[in-house]
Amino acid sequence: MHAQVLRYLEEVVRRGSIRKAAEALHIASSAVNRQILKLEATLGAPLFERRTGGVRLTLAGEILARHARETLYGFARARASIDDLKGLKTGHVKIVALDSLMVDFLPVALEEFHRLYPGVTFSVMASGPSDVGDEVVSGEADIGLSFALGNMDHLRLIARIPTAIQAVVAVGHPLARRRVVRLVDCARYPLGLVHDTLPLTPLLEGEFVRAGAEPAAFLRSNSIEFLRQAVKAGMCVAFFTRLGFVHEIDKREVVAIPLAETRLSGIPLAIIVSARRPLSVAAAAVADHLARRLQNLAKPAAPVKPRGRRRARAA
Repeated sequence: MHAQVLRYLEEVVRRGSIRKAAEALHIASSAVNRQILKLEATLGAPLFERRTGGVRLTLAGEILARHARETLYGFARARASIDDLKGLKTGHVKIVALDSLMVDFLPVALEEFHRLYPGVTFSVMASGPSDVGDEVVSGEADIGLSFALGNMDHLRLIARIPTAIQAVVAVGHPLARRRVVRLVDCARYPLGLVHDTLPLTPLLEGEFVRAGAEPAAFLRSNSIEFLRQAVKAGMCVAFFTRLGFVHEIDKREVVAIPLAETRLSGIPLAIIVSARRPLSVAAAAVADHLARRLQNLAKPAAPVKPRGRRRARAA
């Protein structure tokens, strides 16, 4: 099939190597190479520059690679639509999201969706805020969940809610009883900072400068899970939205304290898709489900009714 040849091409582009593409496709390298040579003969132009250790697209290869990506995406969408018409409810949806959403939000949301449509499968990858949009635009992901900051060209927002970066500390931390804290207050204690996460890290560090504080990072890591454990152990003050600590906050293991700095209190969290490519039936259904879940997070929690005093037992 034409689609199969384009799939071979796309995999070689993705891996940068015919051998690695063949391994990913579970076929012989010679079979992949033979199909690439046939394509080059048909087009009368080389598609790759063969180099030691891999290949690189030529100008003609880049044109065909774009065609392959668009064709395969269109084929997958058409197939999902046909399956939907047959009532099969199948499809594969690629999601890229912030690491903190992997803790509670996405597992719960996708488990709910799976109960309704068990035939739909997922690829779920974690990425930094500045990379989520790029992966959606490039077609590496169907749906992205990230902060709606910076360049949003070629992206469409399905849903968005305001979120706040807060100071997260263990319950025994000296700041834990504070209703609001300033960054200058936090800077007096060891800090746990996320390593080089654009655009949030520069925003946070810029607010420290504006506040006249000099943060000393006791810990700096690109692992959200590592920083979560460090906070729970009382090792540091970290800065996250509440979404990364839902269970710990409910169990009263940690406290999320609002920051006085207003620039950190209205950061929008959004579900984003490509503005250029329509979603498959399965991806559209998943995006709609995630949007409803996200909007529920924005609703204020119901007030807790105070309990009446218990009467003392009669002696």
